[in-house]
Amino acid sequence: MLALGPVLALLDTTIVNVGIDSVARDLHSSMAAVQWVSTGYLLAMSLAVPLSGWAAGRFGARRTWLVSVALFVAGSALCGLAWSTGA
Repeated sequence: MLALGPVLALLDTTIVNVGIDSVARDLHSSMAAVQWVSTGYLLAMSLAVPLSGWAAGRFGARRTWLVSVALFVAGSALCGLAWSTGA
């Protein structure tokens, strides 16, 4: 179960990078705007790494893990429903 997190993040990043051209086309956006969205995602992931250590110590590893996966899935679903780059 613990290996699922990094696999999900790696899979999500790979999917976004492979489909970045299609995302720009489907959202009627420039490639530069979509690349900034992808960069923002990577920055958010890099901020989550040190935060996860703190949260695991503060709230417990199991609770932090479950909340993190739930937030990741919810955020991915909301991104899938986006109608524009800004959304």
